[in-house]
Amino acid sequence: MCICLFVLRCCWGPTEYQVMQVLQNDANILKTLYGTYKINTLKLEEVSVHNITISFNDSMKQVSGFSGCNRFFGSYRLEENSLTFNQLASTKMLCSENKNKTERKFLKTLEKANTIYFSENGFSLFNNKTLLLSASKVIEENHLSFEYSASSRGNYKHIKIDKTHIKLSKKRAGKSLKRSIDSKHWETLVKLSEAIEIKSINNLKAPKQKISV
Repeated sequence: MCICLFVLRCCWGPTEYQVMQVLQNDANILKTLYGTYKINTLKLEEVSVHNITISFNDSMKQVSGFSGCNRFFGSYRLEENSLTFNQLASTKMLCSENKNKTERKFLKTLEKANTIYFSENGFSLFNNKTLLLSASKVIEENHLSFEYSASSRGNYKHIKIDKTHIKLSKKRAGKSLKRSIDSKHWETLVKLSEAIEIKSINNLKAPKQKISV
C-alpha cells in the first residue's frame, strides 16, 4: 500500500490551471485578445478537425467566428484574467449531428468561461479552475508595413517598419539603418492599427499644416 501511494504522488504534477497561472508572470507573453484564434481542444477533446475559430475586435469589444457549422457573434468583457462573453447569437444552418453536437458544446463552453490565461501562442479558458478549451493564434500572412516620411529644407527622415525590421533613413539616397523588431512590439503595433479605420481617412494633413475653418 505504501508503494502504491508513493507512485501516485510522484505521478501527480501541476494542473493545466497551475501551469498557465505561472505563465502569466512572463513579461514576454502578450496578454491581450485581438485577431483570430483556432480552437484546438474542448474539455480536453481534440477538435482541430472542425476548424472552429474565434475572432476578437479589441476596440469594439466584439467577438465572432465559426462554431463548426454556423457563424456566431456577440460581445465580451476582459479585465486582466477575467473574461466573460455576452449576447452570443449565431446563424441557423443545419449540419450533421456530429457538427451540431460539437457546435453546441463550444457555444455552451463560451457561456461558462470566466477565466482566461494567455500563452506564447494563444490562450486557455477556464471555469474557475476547470479547463474548458485551448486556442492558438492564427498567423495571417500579409504584407503589412508602416511608413513615415518627413522632409524640410536640409532635413529628411524616412522610417519603415515591417514584421521583421525597422529601417531609418536620414538621406534620400543614403544607406538605411536597419534593426530587427521584437515580435511583441510588432503585435502591439498591428493591434493599434486595427482600431483605425484607415480607408475613412481621405485627406491626412501634416501636423504643422494650417487648417482653414
